[in-house]
Amino acid sequence: MKKRQLISIHFVLLWVIAISLAIVAIFMTLHLKKTPKTRVVNVGSVLLNDGEEEASVGRGYANETSYSGDGYVPASLFDYPFKKTDSYIMNKDYINTIGAEEAKILSDRICDALEQMYTINYETADEGTLKSILEEYISENVFLYSPESGESMDTVEDIATVMHNALVSDNLIMESKAYSDKCMVYHDENCDIIRVKLTRVVYRCDDAKNLEKFFGIKGIEIGKPFSVIYDIYTTPDVRLDERASYVITRILRVSE
Repeated sequence: MKKRQLISIHFVLLWVIAISLAIVAIFMTLHLKKTPKTRVVNVGSVLLNDGEEEASVGRGYANETSYSGDGYVPASLFDYPFKKTDSYIMNKDYINTIGAEEAKILSDRICDALEQMYTINYETADEGTLKSILEEYISENVFLYSPESGESMDTVEDIATVMHNALVSDNLIMESKAYSDKCMVYHDENCDIIRVKLTRVVYRCDDAKNLEKFFGIKGIEIGKPFSVIYDIYTTPDVRLDERASYVITRILRVSE
């Protein structure tokens, strides 16, 4: 009798354990379905090159620059004319004035700025961090270009709030890579201007239409890189007249 009771107890215990494991498995399955799958986002780890050919000497408007064929410069950067006023100084001449090293410092700084501004993971992003990045790289008031409304002047605080609300609230995960070079630095309108190709890829976004409206770009697809070319206007920071501390005053979209 005792042996039979012992077998029954073991049988019951096994059933309890099996049912418990089944409940845990069901819970974990449901939980994982609700938890978004994300990827670690490291700038440059994916978008080393989005497939565009390298520029060739003499292509498009390259003859106005010091481009010699060294290093990767996207060909599309030379496909659009440089905006010229009476104060325009082409890169070919301007780089002799400021030096290749200073031009490279400035182009690298602007690439860093755009990559930090537009590499976003909603799980770790916060408005305060975004604001501090903007304060590092752009002037207190900056002209931004919107395809819908044209140019508008915005403050750092306003931009940080808008970007946070529009992008982070849609559970956005996006990586950005900027391409420029010392041959892309020219001068006009009392500004050092850097032409940059900014390539972005979206890994997750709950509202793609909202993202398209924010960037003024149609047809954004998850996992597919898209690119825009900008002319970034910069001036010295009020504290230091060094190109390592230049700030953005205007972001003008060059390509459609």
